[in-house]
Amino acid sequence: MGLTLISGLSGGHGLWSGTAGLSGGSGLGGGGSSFDPAAAAYFAAVVAAGGTISPARQILYNNLFVSLRSAGVLALLDRLWLLAAENSQSALIDLVARATATAVNSPTFATNGYTVNGITNYIDTGYMPSVNAVMLSQNSAHLSFYCNSGPAYVGGGDGSSFLQILGTFTDSNMYARINTGNSGAGFATTDTGIFIGDRTGPAAIVNEHSGVVLGTTTPASLALGTKSLWIGAYNNNGSFAGASAPARLGMFSAGASLGASGRAALENAVGTYMTAVGA
Repeated sequence: MGLTLISGLSGGHGLWSGTAGLSGGSGLGGGGSSFDPAAAAYFAAVVAAGGTISPARQILYNNLFVSLRSAGVLALLDRLWLLAAENSQSALIDLVARATATAVNSPTFATNGYTVNGITNYIDTGYMPSVNAVMLSQNSAHLSFYCNSGPAYVGGGDGSSFLQILGTFTDSNMYARINTGNSGAGFATTDTGIFIGDRTGPAAIVNEHSGVVLGTTTPASLALGTKSLWIGAYNNNGSFAGASAPARLGMFSAGASLGASGRAALENAVGTYMTAVGA
């Protein structure tokens, strides 16, 4: 199979699609180095949307893909947005399904993430669990996000079943409600870092913050919710629910339960990326 140059990547490089040096994968024009196939597909989607990705950033993305794939985490994800990106096109396209999120009411984009005001603006992922879930299910589900200035909320609910993290609420507690009602115990934490709510079974939700398990709650699982998940606020059955304070977010993911090793792998891969880009 031949190689086709996809133009638009910055720094004088195009993206060569094909099988250059990687089974099912792609190589970078002029350099001969190959990319994880999911990374190549993401790069092509960004270029098609009018964005650019520098050669140095291509390597960081590829390293993240390779790390998540080798740990078995990539296969558990339905969506992964890296909002700390070089431009809004690459920030709003997710790395797994190449789905495009929508910035609502003008949250502020910068290369270290999107800043929301906690009052009116947010990012609508368009991911509705009852419709779009592939790996995520009633008894095996997670949400995660990275916040480098908070507090921040993510997720949504339809008035009955919620898939959300309040990381930190007004009482300085983290609340992870993963396919359950809009109530439950919280755990004291701080505003910034990587937050994960991980439903590991029909009656277990792990609340984890930056590698530390804060506690586990035991609400019974409910059917998947019917509302799109938001970043920077949560979709409360179609109404805005925010932290009433500015927050800057660099990452959001949704998918199946990660388990202890998967949570560590996601935190390590995302943490490495954020450190490299100064977020």
